[in-house]
This record gives sequence, C-alpha cells and structure tokens, in this order.
Amino acid sequence: MRGHMVATQSDIHNVYGILTRQDERLERIDRRLDLRELAEPQRPYEPK
Repeated sequence: MRGHMVATQSDIHNVYGILTRQDERLERIDRRLDLRELAEPQRPYEPK
C-alpha cells in the first residue's frame, strides 16, 4: 500500500512540474505578443 501511495505522490509531483513549465511558456508567449502588439499597428482580423 505504501508503494502505491509513494507512486501516486510522485505522479502528482510530475504533473505539477509539467503544469509549471506550461504556465511559464504561456507567460513568455504572452509577453512576446504584448511586445509585438505595441510595435505593430493594429489591423482588424479578417478571416479568409
């Protein structure tokens, strides 16, 4: 039973690590998009 609990705890720890990395990536992307929006004139979105 203890082995299963340790494995579950390890899995949860790994999931939190993955979520943290994804959150950091999204923050970097968001910052880059904000910089790009400030540098370029805004054009309305026109789907083709």
